[in-house]
Amino acid sequence: MITPLEIILIGIVAVGVSVLGNIGGFGGGSFLVPLLITVFYYDSEIVVGTVLLAMIFPTIVGTILAWRKDEVDWKFGLLMGLPSAAGAIAGAFVTSVINDLVVVILVCSLALIFCINMIIYTIKNGKKKDEVSEENDSDSTQTALTKISRIKPIMKIEHKGITYEISMTLVFFLGVLLGIITGLIGISAGWLQTPILIILFGLSPLIASGTSLFVISIKATAGGITHTLLGNIDWILFSILAVTMPIGAIIGNFLKHKMKGKQISLIIVIALLMITIFTIVFFFVQK
Repeated sequence: MITPLEIILIGIVAVGVSVLGNIGGFGGGSFLVPLLITVFYYDSEIVVGTVLLAMIFPTIVGTILAWRKDEVDWKFGLLMGLPSAAGAIAGAFVTSVINDLVVVILVCSLALIFCINMIIYTIKNGKKKDEVSEENDSDSTQTALTKISRIKPIMKIEHKGITYEISMTLVFFLGVLLGIITGLIGISAGWLQTPILIILFGLSPLIASGTSLFVISIKATAGGITHTLLGNIDWILFSILAVTMPIGAIIGNFLKHKMKGKQISLIIVIALLMITIFTIVFFFVQK
């Protein structure tokens, strides 16, 4: 039985990770899942399902707040969100089947790859003094990964006067992959999604963050409902998270608009490094 002190501590942690998750557009589940398992000793499958279902609320709140400032690319979000939803459902079913080491290697490898590329992006864009110029020229940052984004067929999407050229093949593949990671380990994969939107598709950090939250809300809904049907929900824990995480989303949205694009990028870099460390520690603690 959960104690009043544990309720308070979980609530505080949930608000904190939701603040960071809303700023960086990665939701916060990537930190919450390992903490609930290693510190509060919840069953892993229950935590995965519960956190994923609870993520619906803060991501919807974050999406609405971002939409009010025109920081959500709805069309692009749907293009990535729908295959992500399918991947999240598939991931929920294979949670107990896939080898843990494979997941750890995949997560850590992707996190480090995009961490390095986000550092390159941040350094290059840090030379720009004008934040508006930074947003308008975000697609000028070229890394080895940007070449991958030219895979045909290409669709052009315009948002806030900026035209993005989107590889439909890449969007579909990445959407399914990120969805599977979401359903598999109960983390939104927004920590990969946001840098992908910035590096591969040229979205500015603010638009990438808002659009990523929208995509996560789609994945969380699909994966969360699937885990509910599978019986992987702790309703007391869910109630705590569903109440506290939207509060963190509101605070995070407020702080995000006090920051420049470079600062948001740095938060994403730090998050990627922490995800790598958390994943490795979590894997060995579980063993």
